[in-house]
Amino acid sequence: MSGPQDLLRGRLRRLAVVTSLVAIGLIAFTSLNIQEDSEISNDSDFFQRNRVIQDVVINGVVPDSEVNYTIEADSLLQFPEKGHSDLIKPRVSQTDSKGFERVLVANNGKYYEDTQEISLTGNVSISLINPDRLKVMESTTNKLTFQLGDLGN
Repeated sequence: MSGPQDLLRGRLRRLAVVTSLVAIGLIAFTSLNIQEDSEISNDSDFFQRNRVIQDVVINGVVPDSEVNYTIEADSLLQFPEKGHSDLIKPRVSQTDSKGFERVLVANNGKYYEDTQEISLTGNVSISLINPDRLKVMESTTNKLTFQLGDLGN
């Protein structure tokens, strides 16, 4: 009887090995598929949440102060979850109802749309221009944070 038992054990062993290899292959295939789906989902979520926009021009009016503003930037990177957008080489122009204009240019900045606050950094140039288009003041600083609509004149 040892002959048929040895034969049965050999077949069971091969069956167990084949079954194990198939199970390992199936697990590996499933985990790779799940990982690829997750990466695609994260990538599309990244582009939906964090947009990069080139050559940006934003025009608006601050209702309480009747100040018209224009925000221009080489690039704008939106981070809605953080509540701000990064500005690369921003230029902000504000004009009040009397015709006074303030122009600010910087290397970088952050725009907080909800609070209408802008924080500029790096070689910030500030020009205040009167209604006759003569420059009243010109100044530079390394950092400046201000509310849109607040011309400070």
